[in-house]
Amino acid sequence: MTTRANSIADKTSVSGKKWICKEYKTSEIENVMNKFRLSKMQASILLNRSVYLDQIENFLRPTFKSLFPDPNSLQNMDSVSNIIVSSIIKKKK
Repeated sequence: MTTRANSIADKTSVSGKKWICKEYKTSEIENVMNKFRLSKMQASILLNRSVYLDQIENFLRPTFKSLFPDPNSLQNMDSVSNIIVSSIIKKKK
């Protein structure tokens, strides 16, 4: 059985645009509802925004660690780190 976000499926937004809701199996929506303690509307919105199950926790409760990249993945980070360490050791400003 499939379901849509009933409350918004056939309505328009404040700006006058029509909501487009994808259909999902009831079990998918209930799975998200139960796993993350969300209402049917919240679960439907997340699924419609293409937020996948493995991303929902970070989407709902973001942390700095999940939002920022690994510093070592930034370009030239190794050389910049070496310059900083060297400056600290030499007590340069």
